[in-house]
Amino acid sequence: MAVEKKVLLIFIQADSGVDGAASLEGASAKRSLFSTLKDTALSNIIRRAQFAIPPLALMILSSQKVPGVSQTFCDLRFENLPLDQHWDMAGISVQTGAVRPAFELARALRSRGIKVVLGGPYVSIFPDQCRDHADVLVIGEADDIWRDVQEDLLAGALKPEYRVATFPDLSIERVVGKSALDIKSYFTTNVVQTTRGCPFSCDFCNVHVMNGHRLRHRSIPAVLREVETFLKKDKRIFFFLDDTINADEEYAEQLFRQLEPFKIKWVGQATTALGEKPRLLDTFRPLRLRCPPDRH
Repeated sequence: MAVEKKVLLIFIQADSGVDGAASLEGASAKRSLFSTLKDTALSNIIRRAQFAIPPLALMILSSQKVPGVSQTFCDLRFENLPLDQHWDMAGISVQTGAVRPAFELARALRSRGIKVVLGGPYVSIFPDQCRDHADVLVIGEADDIWRDVQEDLLAGALKPEYRVATFPDLSIERVVGKSALDIKSYFTTNVVQTTRGCPFSCDFCNVHVMNGHRLRHRSIPAVLREVETFLKKDKRIFFFLDDTINADEEYAEQLFRQLEPFKIKWVGQATTALGEKPRLLDTFRPLRLRCPPDRH
C-alpha cells in the first residue's frame, strides 16, 4: 500500500510590519532578544486585532485534492512551523516584500530533507533569481498545474519547473473550500475573486504582467454558489479581491444585483472612475459598499 504524501502550504508575510513572519524556531539566522520580543509583541497584537484575511492563492491550491496526498495550511502570522511532523514537500507563495524570509525558510526546510516548491508573483516574474532556493518552481497562475505537481510528488518524479502555458480559463468552475483554514484566526475568511487581469498598464503594478491585460471572468452562477457556501461557515464581511471590481461595469452590475438577496457587507477595490458611474454605484449601495479607490 502506497504511503500518503504530506504537503505543507505556507503563507509568509512581508519581512516588516505588524503582520511579519513568525519565528522559524531557530531555523533561520540567530536573532537578537529585542527582535524576538518585538515579533512576539506584534504577533500578539495581530491575534487581538484579528484584522487578517487568508491568502486566496493557497486556498485555491489546498482545494485541489489528489488521492494519496494530504495538504496542511500553515499561516506564519499566527503559528509556528509544525516541524515536529514529517513533511514530504512544502509550498511557499513568494510576495516581493517577503523574498528574504521566504528564501531563508526554504533553505531551512531543504536542510531537513523537505522538498520545497516556490511560486507566486515574485517567482513568476523573476524565476532566475529563485532557482537556487527551491527544488521546484511553479511559474504563473497555478490553478491548472498544482495537481500535476502533487501527482509527480506521488510518483517520485518532481520536475524542476512547472510553467503555465496559457492563462487559466476562469469560466471553468473550480470549487474553493475553507477546510484547511482555522476560521477563528481571521478577521474574515470570505475572500472571493470574480475576475483576473487588468486593462491598465500602471508602471507601479505587476497585475497586467502576472495576469494579462484581458479581463477574465468567473461565471456569475459559480460566484453566487461560492458566496452561499462560504456564508454557511462564516457570516462576516466579504473581501472581493479583484484588482479592479468595476473593470467590467456590465458584469459587475449583473453580479452585484444578483448578490442582493444575500445581504452581505463587502470590501472591494475600484478605480476612481466609479464615482462617474451612478448606475453602478446604485447597484453597489444596497450591499453596503466599502470600496477604497484605486489610483488608476
